[in-house]
Amino acid sequence: THNYGLRLGVSLSLILFLVMGAGTGVLIAQQSHALRQAAEERARAVARTFAVVGSAAVLDNLYRLQESLQLYVHDDSLLEIDIVDNDSLVVAAKQPGRIGTVLNDSAWLEARKTKREVILETSLNEGQPTLVIIEPLFDRDELTAWVRLVVSLSPVERERNQTLWRLLAVTVAITLVGLYAIRRVLRKTSTVLQGVVATLHSAGIPFGYGKPSLGLSVS
Repeated sequence: THNYGLRLGVSLSLILFLVMGAGTGVLIAQQSHALRQAAEERARAVARTFAVVGSAAVLDNLYRLQESLQLYVHDDSLLEIDIVDNDSLVVAAKQPGRIGTVLNDSAWLEARKTKREVILETSLNEGQPTLVIIEPLFDRDELTAWVRLVVSLSPVERERNQTLWRLLAVTVAITLVGLYAIRRVLRKTSTVLQGVVATLHSAGIPFGYGKPSLGLSVS
């Protein structure tokens, strides 16, 4: 009885854990996609603000533009905001130390080649996951500048990990509750079966000398 209960309990708990694990994986994937999309849309909104203004207005007001970029200094999700001229030179930046830098990374080269918006997921030297968005700026249909943003995906990963641990805790709790319920059901079932066996044994009394018992004749 105990062997059967153990095997059945382990089998059912394993099935329950696998089902809950699959559901947890689907929820984590959906949430991660939604958070990443939200971060991307926010960065694109910032980039397109400059695109709406136009490259002429941006390049002609670099001093005021540099002042406005300082509003994002305390925004840890936007790691870098660069205004780049057509010669790959950073002319304004959230981090003033980047002014004068000449870009030559793969995302920038791809954007220069295609002359279209480029979104590329990459990582910094510290291994921090980031999203690079490069948006072209036009002046009378002529491309004369670019805006480049580097968005940190660390908050997305941190939120995903927290959700993962919460869902795993819920999964373990539900599995334990399921095991407890299975034990109770098996215990009640065992009691009923033992009662049936006891009744059958008590019915197997011989009728007389030389006569087979009721249990044997029934069998």
